[in-house]
Amino acid sequence: MNLVTQYLREIVLKQTYPKKPHLHDGAEKGSPVPGPELEIWNEINDVARSTNTVAVEVHLGLNPEQERQLFFDLNNHSRKVEAGLSFEFDQSNPINLFIKEELIGNAVLKATVNTTDSKDWHKDNGGLSLKDLVAINSILFLNKNNPKGASPSQVAPMRDFGVDFWTRVGAIPSFGEPGAKKLTVAAQPVVLKAIAKLFYTFRYSKKSDGPSLVKLVQGLQSFDFGHLNLLWRYYLIPPGDREASFPGLAQYLPTETEGANRDIGSFHQNDEVFRFGIRHNDIYPIIGDMIRYSLKLPSRHSV
Repeated sequence: MNLVTQYLREIVLKQTYPKKPHLHDGAEKGSPVPGPELEIWNEINDVARSTNTVAVEVHLGLNPEQERQLFFDLNNHSRKVEAGLSFEFDQSNPINLFIKEELIGNAVLKATVNTTDSKDWHKDNGGLSLKDLVAINSILFLNKNNPKGASPSQVAPMRDFGVDFWTRVGAIPSFGEPGAKKLTVAAQPVVLKAIAKLFYTFRYSKKSDGPSLVKLVQGLQSFDFGHLNLLWRYYLIPPGDREASFPGLAQYLPTETEGANRDIGSFHQNDEVFRFGIRHNDIYPIIGDMIRYSLKLPSRHSV
């Protein structure tokens, strides 16, 4: 709050944008503040000084031992707000706003948005949790696993790209339908993270590749996201038989170093479904490699 207060005070007094800290993306550091903008900053400064407060909780009459216990309880026993509920109230992060305005508001997303995770596939309504949507879009826009640090100036030019991505995902058979998790692995967030990573890589990364992005988009229409696709069970095949089943796939996958997580999931014979594991950050790059292999896209491990 002190940084913001000093920032506003310097704008009002000097009528130039401060060089440090850089709190406003739309301003050039050290540049004069135009008259109409100065009126807005004066209003913001007045509001900040008159209406914004900090809540202070005071505990009186405690002895030293009780103070130590209070310190421990407040810092270790406080209950965290669920990520999905927190994102539901957030109106500042541009990725969260993209989800609310485009995916939900403009009905781009062909799936229900749930505030909590649904682990029971028998009660699956075909939806995605808000927490998972934020994570998937963070990879799509930022190549990061969370939305921290996203700025409006960074996300705004990519909105059409994001809409196109979710339109393509919505065209995957069974996606968004009730019981989708039993019908397609594409209903599992970790698979969507893998696809999002590929979209970002071929469009915005240093290894951007327009032809590969076109090939990926076209290939998604016919790619087998079924649970019975043996590709998902690659690591369940004895090592000596893998090359015969999937020739050349080993060159697409990371080397099996000691201690590396290659347990990407398990196949449930009774239900004939493949459930990917919960360690998404380890698993979704491998799923992306498998998609690259199937669609004959460049390997991320090639020189």
